[in-house]
Amino acid sequence: MEAATEEKKAHLELLSEHVLDYLDTRRDLFMLSLIEKGLSVSSSIISTAVWGFFGIMVLLFLGLGSAIYLGILLNYLALGYFLVAGIFLIIAGLTIALVRSYVRQLLTQSVLKLIHENQLDENDS
Repeated sequence: MEAATEEKKAHLELLSEHVLDYLDTRRDLFMLSLIEKGLSVSSSIISTAVWGFFGIMVLLFLGLGSAIYLGILLNYLALGYFLVAGIFLIIAGLTIALVRSYVRQLLTQSVLKLIHENQLDENDS
């Protein structure tokens, strides 16, 4: 009788050891996944910032060149700057109006996708 009790205790200790190992592994996997997503997001942010910086520089010089060219054509340098500024304002307004709904839709879809993936991961476990 005592041998059976000792054997059950040994099995319970072994089972609890395996459960703790499993929980540690799941936690490590979660942390690794979290770090991977963080690195991916930070890499995207840095890449976007670099591209944005160079894009702004290109637009700046294109705008200055266009303003000077229009000013020379119109024989009034300031008018060239005002025309180019107006064109940039129109482009910015259209871009903001069109991109706002697109970004909101994109963010909503990505959040829903992450929620769905997390639910699938939890169901697989």
